[in-house]
Amino acid sequence: MKRYLPILLLVLQALVFFRHVLFLPGYVIPWDLRGLHLPHAYLYADSLEKGLLPLWDPYTYCGRPDLANIQAGALYPAMPVAAAMGLVFGRDTLLYWLEWTVVLHVALAGIFSFLLLRALGVKRTSAYFGATTYQLCGFFAAHAEHLGSLIIAAWLPFALLSVYRWHKEPNWRAALLLTAALALTVLAGNIPLTAVVMGACFLFGLLLAVLDGGRLAILLMTAAASLFAALLSLAQLAPTYQLTNLSVAQFRADYLGSGGGVPAAALVSLVWPNYYHIFEPAQYKQADDLTFMYLYCGILGLLFGVAGVALARRSRLNRVFAILLACGALATLGDTTWVGRTAMGLLPLRIAIGLHPESFAAVLCLSLAVLAALALDRLVPNTRLACALAAVAVVDLIAVNSGHPMNAYPAATEPGVGRAHFDGRPETLKRMLQLTGASFPPSRVDTVDASMAWSNTAPISRIYTANGADVMAVYRTMQARLAFAKGERWGAYYQIEDLHSPVIGLMNTQFAISSARLDARRLAGSPFRELTSIPGATIYQNQAVLPRFFLVSRLRPARNLEEAAALLKSPDFDPKREAIVEGAPPGVPPPAGEPAGTVSVPEYGLQQVRLSVESERPAYLVTSETHYPGWRAYVDGRPQPIYYTNVAFRGFPVPAGKHQVVMRFEAPLFWSAAAASGLGWIIWGVLLATWGNRDRRPRLNRV
Repeated sequence: MKRYLPILLLVLQALVFFRHVLFLPGYVIPWDLRGLHLPHAYLYADSLEKGLLPLWDPYTYCGRPDLANIQAGALYPAMPVAAAMGLVFGRDTLLYWLEWTVVLHVALAGIFSFLLLRALGVKRTSAYFGATTYQLCGFFAAHAEHLGSLIIAAWLPFALLSVYRWHKEPNWRAALLLTAALALTVLAGNIPLTAVVMGACFLFGLLLAVLDGGRLAILLMTAAASLFAALLSLAQLAPTYQLTNLSVAQFRADYLGSGGGVPAAALVSLVWPNYYHIFEPAQYKQADDLTFMYLYCGILGLLFGVAGVALARRSRLNRVFAILLACGALATLGDTTWVGRTAMGLLPLRIAIGLHPESFAAVLCLSLAVLAALALDRLVPNTRLACALAAVAVVDLIAVNSGHPMNAYPAATEPGVGRAHFDGRPETLKRMLQLTGASFPPSRVDTVDASMAWSNTAPISRIYTANGADVMAVYRTMQARLAFAKGERWGAYYQIEDLHSPVIGLMNTQFAISSARLDARRLAGSPFRELTSIPGATIYQNQAVLPRFFLVSRLRPARNLEEAAALLKSPDFDPKREAIVEGAPPGVPPPAGEPAGTVSVPEYGLQQVRLSVESERPAYLVTSETHYPGWRAYVDGRPQPIYYTNVAFRGFPVPAGKHQVVMRFEAPLFWSAAAASGLGWIIWGVLLATWGNRDRRPRLNRV
């Protein structure tokens, strides 16, 4: 019991910390967990049900890659488990299983911190105190919504533990465990925080080598582990890199610049948790996101952490973690300090914009927790007193940090997905499904002035939309949307502004949603007519909507995307009769005449579409489906090149007669990268089973 009691307590207090969302009805972890991660979980469940990976989302942006979006974390082991639980217990439970994923990793954060402290030679009670300080600190309390960030922060102490074990006795096992930990942080879906973990490992190794008499080879080991981790996670990295270069994410420098970090004022929360009204979001007035302004690690954690810094003169380990603490604090403050501005200025812009200095708060909190444990171990030799102090720390952190809107929001008033027009109003969702489902495949909806939830929760509602809200939106899709909206090239969410644009109908958008009745002057001359009102919205029907798939006989060639986008906005462009095509396909249709043919849709799946095409003469098949590398087309079983059509969509010529057309998202890049990753994991397992066990044997014999 002495050995395992701290572990059991760390698990128990994670459950108590999140008692509201786990055991009390009506509470949820808010914001991004519902608005960002839950839609991906729904798509994952739908894909698993059909024996597929969630490679493609057909509901959003006229279709978009899903697994390639690293924020989905689709390849992190917990994600398919949560999706599978949703299949077993019902889709409505998916949020609950995501919340359990959060709790599991908060428990792991405590366990890994405890193991790190024990490896550092700290007594069991002091190690439990330090582990509690990190596990229940402000970072985990405030970032419960940021699933990827929370998962990576949980693996941080395990990564440092692996580096320390290698420092004490260089061995394969420690290097291999570090490799796996780093790979899992990549798969968790937040590359900036993964970079923080890797940077912390390098700095920790350097400090151990310089201050604790270690070998500088520890840096080579960490570098090798990082490279091996990249191979293990290549199945995620390769498609993500491709999407980044084809999405609006490539223009982050346009609006992010090279700065970042939280103001020094955030450090006030270490002493006065609710100074900025973080517990009452409606009263929060600071410019920075409240989740980055909250760092409370407990009064005892702070006091003993400061004592741990003071003891740095007498202890090499204290010096190591005091430097880590200082570096973590400076990095967290980012360019709000002279040091941060200078450091950021030395980095290439492409790298600087990819860093999130505020993510270093995890290093700050862990370093403070380790220093607190080291100080308690030295200053309080009495075990009973140490146990009492640890108990006080638990009560303090749970009482102050848990049960607040950032980690337990009343579902009825949560300002994220919970305020979507259809949420809590089954008649609204039912009516929209009836309207869009009158055709097959269901027609799409868009918004004029309505909740963003209509766009970013399409996989949940299964209402197909031409819009979305994702920082990794495909660039060509957004260029097509700029035909009827105004905005920057890096924008990811634009509602309909020009109701007269024929491009709206080209996207198969049959219904436009507005939170209020539109002005008659705005509707005048447009193809939109008011159809009906539903709770929270007015629905307008587009009389000029085009089918998802149809034939044209006239092509407008374009040399590149820029020229195609200009032609799309041209007032004489008629999408019903012509198509803008980049790259002249062989056997183009004649330049005039109407296509005498039909297109029917026998199958419209998540990653495959099957069409029956019949035409009296050669024609060109136009779709409103987003084109993306990995899509393949087959006409009567023969491969057919796909051309970028009307800026963002798929299209290709079809010969005269009756033909069966199949379009399938085969994603060869992903499968090639997955094969490389799979081989890497096999090699990792073989090395761990052979050299890892061989490394353990001498230590077991010495014990």
